[in-house]
Amino acid sequence: MARHRQAFTLIELLVVIAIIAVLIAIVLPVLGAARDQARNAVSLSNLRSNAQIIQTYAADWSDAHPFLTDPQQTRTTLRGGGVEINSFYWHISAHWPHPLTDDYYGGQINHTALHRPGAEFFATSTTSYFYSAAMIADPRYWNADTRTGPEQLRATRTSEVVFPSSKALLVDFSEAGHTMVLPGQSLDRPITMALADASVRRVPIERNLPPLPLGDGGIGLQSLFPFGAYAMHTVDGVRGRDIR
Repeated sequence: MARHRQAFTLIELLVVIAIIAVLIAIVLPVLGAARDQARNAVSLSNLRSNAQIIQTYAADWSDAHPFLTDPQQTRTTLRGGGVEINSFYWHISAHWPHPLTDDYYGGQINHTALHRPGAEFFATSTTSYFYSAAMIADPRYWNADTRTGPEQLRATRTSEVVFPSSKALLVDFSEAGHTMVLPGQSLDRPITMALADASVRRVPIERNLPPLPLGDGGIGLQSLFPFGAYAMHTVDGVRGRDIR
């Protein structure tokens, strides 16, 4: 006698769908966390590589950190990878790799080491990793009591860095693009940075020292950040710390 296959009832189908939905709800956050951890690991590796390149640059240029825009000019023409861009003085924080491309990045203007995986960043930026503005001004510029003006804008040297294991050199700004100190704003995520000794860290926000609230100040040079940003506008500049 032939047997007839029993079909699923509507209730059974709904139960199966509900179970699948629960499993998806459980698995997706786990997958998302794993993806973020992988991106963080790649970002740390990128930051270390870029910090080492800046150290190599300093060794090639008599101990000087990259100083790539002219404070005497409205804009500076930067060339690299067969491309020219015009950059305001403070905007070198976002454009610093451009003039280093030919000598240190094999002419690759979009070198993978310059971008956090999956990151969205400013359309006018060359990289996800911003160069600390503290590196392109005299330490006195980064104190509200001693800031005077454009005459304090200059190259700094690695030998001037007092706390290399606590002084940010580069910061992953695509991940922490909200690190400006705005009125009433609170921060709740670590800041990923490369330090002046080429070590890399993800620093909990409570371990970060607050920046100079004045930011870069602009002073007619097209401010990039009119408010202080963690790991960017270190109080006392290269003589100061970014990490407690």
